[in-house]
Amino acid sequence: MSVQDRVKRYKSTGGGVGLIRVEVLVPTEDREEILKLAADLRRKRREKSSTIAVKQVPNRESVNDRAKLILHRLVARSLRANPALLDEARTRLQSLEGPAPDYVIQWARVLVPSRTFALTNVVCHCSLRGQRYAS
Repeated sequence: MSVQDRVKRYKSTGGGVGLIRVEVLVPTEDREEILKLAADLRRKRREKSSTIAVKQVPNRESVNDRAKLILHRLVARSLRANPALLDEARTRLQSLEGPAPDYVIQWARVLVPSRTFALTNVVCHCSLRGQRYAS
């Protein structure tokens, strides 16, 4: 990582956040006083920022995904405990009238009696396939 990249990262996410570089001409005899003032300002800012609790806002999409996954795992647990629920789901799919939408066809393929364990694993998986069935 180059020096410029490190400085940019320091200013955007590190200890330099909210600080700017100031260049001014000052009398020679007042240079030390200006440097001390700048050091005091930086110290006060560090002390202030270290006492303030940073409130991190959770990513809503991640929270929603986690909540859905928890719900899917509860459903999977129920399916494993009571396989008759799958029979009911198969019956409902077969009772639909008219041309079946794509999602019904996909569920009909998955709801094969010998695939109960595989189904519960797919629904609880974080992959795109699992998300497709879980939605």
